[in-house]
Formats: sequence, structure tokens, C-alpha cells
Amino acid sequence: MDQSSSQLNYTDYSAAFYTYDILLGISAITILLMPLGVHLPADNIMRDLLRIVRLPPVLLFIFFLFVLGNFWGFIESFLFLYLKELGASNYLLGITVTVGSLSSIPFLYGAGKIMQRFGHVNIIIIAFFSHAARLMGYSFIE
Repeated sequence: MDQSSSQLNYTDYSAAFYTYDILLGISAITILLMPLGVHLPADNIMRDLLRIVRLPPVLLFIFFLFVLGNFWGFIESFLFLYLKELGASNYLLGITVTVGSLSSIPFLYGAGKIMQRFGHVNIIIIAFFSHAARLMGYSFIE
């Protein structure tokens, strides 16, 4: 972005939008080519869903996922504003996303094994501490 906008008086994000459009098209084609199996729906999906959602452990699980989602949304919404306020370049902003995305790939592939080993509740506790450590780390940046 910085390199393509060096002669302009503003940041030109068109390359990012074109890249996104191309990758979105590739994703759409991939989804269209996926084989779909036909499954018969359950008799009363809503009744079964309500019965499950009324369980206290499920309600707590959903609540904590909601809180973690808010933490994640807060970080994703305000991190770039905070870094820009500190004088970070667009290159650094891109690197933060790249490092975060690349470091999460091994966890996505090993999520089943990690979940079996530690359990859902412990993973949520680890996620809370990870978000706390991440926010604390951002507070030390000057």
C-alpha cells in the first residue's frame, strides 16, 4: 500500500480490494464445486435446539463465547487505530495480521487433538488468559 501510494497524497487501497475480489471469486467457485450430501432434517429442529440451549452449561458456554467474541472484536476494531496513533506504517499493520493469521494455522489443523486433550472449558480459560496477555502486551507499546 505504501509503495503504490508513494506518489499520491492519500493511501490507495485498490490493490487490496482487487486481491480480495479475486480470492472471493476463487472461494465462490470452490464452494460451488463442493459435493453436497442430502440429509433428512430432524422432525422438530427448533424444539430440540431449545431443549439443548436451556441447559445451564450450554448457556454458560454461549455466554463465555460471546464475551470472548467481544474481546476479539474490540482488538480487531481498535488495534489498527491504536497502532496508527503510535505512528505505525501500513506495512507494520499488514505484518500484524499476517503473523496472527499464520500463527493460528497450526492450531486450526490440530484443534481436534487439542480439544480432546484439554477439554472445552480449559480451552476457553486459556483463551481468556491469551486475550488478557495480548491486551496487556498492547498496553506496553509506546
